[in-house]
Amino acid sequence: MKKLLLGLFVSASMIACTKKDNTKNQELFDKNVESFNKANEAFAAEDAEMFVSYFADSVKWCGPEKKLLTEYSTKADMIQALNMLYNVAKVSH
Repeated sequence: MKKLLLGLFVSASMIACTKKDNTKNQELFDKNVESFNKANEAFAAEDAEMFVSYFADSVKWCGPEKKLLTEYSTKADMIQALNMLYNVAKVSH
């Protein structure tokens, strides 16, 4: 019984220690990080069109003027709201 348990333990240890190929996952992660960083750069540069281009075309944005959770704005509305935000920020500085 001890030999069986020892054999199972050694087998489990060897399987757990084998290196898995995560190349595809790492590539996808790196691509997503790059997109996130570019979106942040566009936001900081106050480029609403570029910022929103990182969102899906089917994005549903619920702005502060919406009273119900079922009321959504379009991607174009989101760009307009961001441009207004950027203009307010310029005036206040």
